[in-house]
Amino acid sequence: MTLISPDGRELKFDIVIKTPKGAIYATILKRNAEVAGAEIQKVEKVQKLTLEEAHKKLGHCDIEKARRTAKALGWHLSDGVMNPCASCAAGKAKQKNVPKASKRQKSTEPGQMIFHDISTIGDREGVKSPCKQWHLMVDDYSMFCITGQNKTKDAFIEPFCKVLKEMIVRLKRKNVIVRMDNSGENKKFQERSSDADWQLSLS
Repeated sequence: MTLISPDGRELKFDIVIKTPKGAIYATILKRNAEVAGAEIQKVEKVQKLTLEEAHKKLGHCDIEKARRTAKALGWHLSDGVMNPCASCAAGKAKQKNVPKASKRQKSTEPGQMIFHDISTIGDREGVKSPCKQWHLMVDDYSMFCITGQNKTKDAFIEPFCKVLKEMIVRLKRKNVIVRMDNSGENKKFQERSSDADWQLSLS
């Protein structure tokens, strides 16, 4: 079996491997220009490299593979040891494991604690959002959430106060714990929620 490229080059599958239901036609490709993504020029004289140089040329493979490949390519390694590779160390590094369990006691009834936050939606090529401020509130007990988008960061304040007021009345709660960061818009929310219009009891 032969494949012919548009420029006339041939790739022959002349190795026949018989199977119970037929045969597999295979070929052997002998690489002579590139190894592990690194271009290697064939030269008549023996190349002399350090183990570290060979390691980098061969795509940062492990030390034993670098030695075997260098030998197969006819390279002469001038040393047999190598300092730790910074690129390999960075590639293998991972973030310290963060405990997923919280010591905080979960709410035991609806409306006891509410989480809320704001995220800015970035523009994508050809797509622009007129309301870039995404507001999300989540009830800790039921994980029920309410979300909305606004043009400015502090535009969530009035709708959020209304939702909290209705929830306090409906659930007959004395107060609600609201978990949030100390951003400027949240400080405005705290001031607005406690004024004469809303009189919300938050902590």
